[in-house]
Amino acid sequence: MTTVRTLTEWCEVPLSEVCQRTELRNPETEPERPFLYVDVSCVSNDTFRITETNEVFGRDAPSRARKVIRSNDVIFATVRPSLKRVALVPSRLDSQVCSTGFCVLRSKPDLLDPLFLYFYLLTERIQRRVEGLQDGATYPAIRDSDLLDQCIPLPSLPEQRAIARGLNTLQTTKEARERELALEHERKAVLMEYLFTHGTRGEPSRQNEIGEIPESWKVLRLEDVAMIERGKFAHRPRNAPEFYGGDIPFIQTGDVANSNGHIRKYSQTLNGRGLSISRIFPKGTIVITIAANIGFTGILDFDSAFPDSLIGITPGVAVLPEYLNYYLVTQQSEMDRKAPRGTQKNINIEFLKPWPVAVPPHEEQATIAEVLRGCDAKIDGLQTETALLDELFRAMLEELMSGRLSATSLIQEHQPR
Repeated sequence: MTTVRTLTEWCEVPLSEVCQRTELRNPETEPERPFLYVDVSCVSNDTFRITETNEVFGRDAPSRARKVIRSNDVIFATVRPSLKRVALVPSRLDSQVCSTGFCVLRSKPDLLDPLFLYFYLLTERIQRRVEGLQDGATYPAIRDSDLLDQCIPLPSLPEQRAIARGLNTLQTTKEARERELALEHERKAVLMEYLFTHGTRGEPSRQNEIGEIPESWKVLRLEDVAMIERGKFAHRPRNAPEFYGGDIPFIQTGDVANSNGHIRKYSQTLNGRGLSISRIFPKGTIVITIAANIGFTGILDFDSAFPDSLIGITPGVAVLPEYLNYYLVTQQSEMDRKAPRGTQKNINIEFLKPWPVAVPPHEEQATIAEVLRGCDAKIDGLQTETALLDELFRAMLEELMSGRLSATSLIQEHQPR
């Protein structure tokens, strides 16, 4: 059972009272000495980690390279603070230098746990406060003193450590899933390159106009294996509200580009009036993007209309839809490279008609699609798990750092299984 509490059990203290003074150093006084420099751009506002550093000699030190950082310091970007560039300094960067664009917070060890401080600075509460203090329209910033004047709600040191450990467990679990996801994407890319070059039967390969393929495979034009039709939305401007808000799915370029091969959701709907100037493509149609984002594809999992910035591809008997979609994924970068460039890159039906397609026998097409479908299933599972962990982390961060929930009970109740 979750324990609900209030901040009356905690005390609120200005950060300046629980943080130590930090020091400055001018690297130019030692021109031949190298150091690792952390600029604002070196901190990720996705992972809240220092993701890179620059090795610089004292003689080449930027004018902003002045703040000394120690292991377990927390750095908070005071320039454009809404970008939320916050990080805990790892031991490998002890005694190195960061930009004056950061406020360096060094906790007093008998009062404030550094990991607790780090997580507090990620909360929406502190984010809203600093955003309200920033000055400057083109280069918004706050002063170090603005941040140090903010109050932090403090439980006892043992509870600070318990809260920090729980949040750190969730954060590291989420990061592990993100690494697994990245590796699975890499594995799929390697598999695709191999399968569309060597096939699944171990037969000899040959070189042709599209590169290396198995000897038994054919190379046909896209127009010879599929019907190619442009989407439709006749009215300009496209965003006229009288055509939207019905129950007819109307997918957009982003729905295709973010589909991971199968279009399962849509961002807009048409009403009957909108449908009268558009058209519906059936479930199973391969949709390809032709403007701005070139050559991204996905198979419709539902009947849907779409605009003329998308093209529908309906495979004939020579190719299986899932195989053709996977093959077209391998062609995206080449389509993008060859796309005509005007005010923006775009392609059209005439561009796609002669596009060469490697066509193996049906059984081999099915085998290739099955192997890659397995990769996609794992990717989908990891994406779902990562999203859930991220949602759980954000919820726990706000509840634990506000004192509304007990660290021990919430961690036990929501421990990932």
